[in-house]
Amino acid sequence: MALCLRNDGVLFEDATLQIGIKMEFNGHQGRMAVYFGNKCPAPLMSFGTQLSPCAALAIQASPVAATLNPRSQQQLLLNIECLDAFGEGPQLAVRAARTWRERTRLRANAHAVCARRRAHAACASVRAQTHEV
Repeated sequence: MALCLRNDGVLFEDATLQIGIKMEFNGHQGRMAVYFGNKCPAPLMSFGTQLSPCAALAIQASPVAATLNPRSQQQLLLNIECLDAFGEGPQLAVRAARTWRERTRLRANAHAVCARRRAHAACASVRAQTHEV
């Protein structure tokens, strides 16, 4: 709920991974930086993200490296343009393997509601769910 009131914060955190977010919006356009921090002494292998499509949003995403080194951070940059009103926003799926046997997936729903007001306001709220694979 805090991310509805602020433009940055921690989206998810466990003993292995921390995911933070920073965002800024101006009218119907915005930028979002999603930060992934590896808290382990070992690299996270097969690291990747996938964003589900949303016809009402034009989203350009930067690539992320397939390995997240120990105690380091990388970012995913998203340029977002709201083309039309929408209900369910896109989902960001994050996958990583700590060892060849273990995989973790995180699925986050990002809802951005774009409204035309006097000064063009934009709000984003994010909720996360995790499940082991």
